[in-house]
Amino acid sequence: MNQIEMKNVHSSQITSIGYDQDLEVLYVEFRNSNVYRYIDVPKEVYEQFMNNDSVGSYFHTHIKDEYEYEKLNMLVNNNRLELEN
Repeated sequence: MNQIEMKNVHSSQITSIGYDQDLEVLYVEFRNSNVYRYIDVPKEVYEQFMNNDSVGSYFHTHIKDEYEYEKLNMLVNNNRLELEN
């Protein structure tokens, strides 16, 4: 199994964010524990997302409706997301 490191963020909506640089896949864990995978997200977008003063606003403006996504049936545990191979 592959693991994605999830980094905690300060947001009323989002708990943590992870990124697979090789595949350009962004992982977002929401406060309700749902985890979504966003496809073909450039590294620059991930970096701007992580470093933005308002993570939630950046997500809604630049990510939510801009990239293909899917809900994952898994939970983040100890800041790690276990991915099936």
